[in-house]
Amino acid sequence: MTGKGPDTWAVPYYQHLEQPECEVDLDVMGGIICDSTAQLRRLAFFSGRPSRDFTGMPLRVIAYDDDQLPEDEGDLETYLEEKSKYSKFEQKNK
Repeated sequence: MTGKGPDTWAVPYYQHLEQPECEVDLDVMGGIICDSTAQLRRLAFFSGRPSRDFTGMPLRVIAYDDDQLPEDEGDLETYLEEKSKYSKFEQKNK
């Protein structure tokens, strides 16, 4: 399906998934396709506490890999403050 052989991934587009092993293919696949060296995992939280404090708040995810981060602390702070680098996930209703 991906044209990259067995054990490959076709997933919806999220900015944090833009990795060297993956390529954006919005026209054909509608998201990102990754070769077999990429490991994609589902992230889920159950029974969070205190639930009332985080209800309705989106989860923001950023690519945070040591070999992709700036070495200078000031540049790292700038990288982490850049809102456009984050993928945003809305909470699902219970």
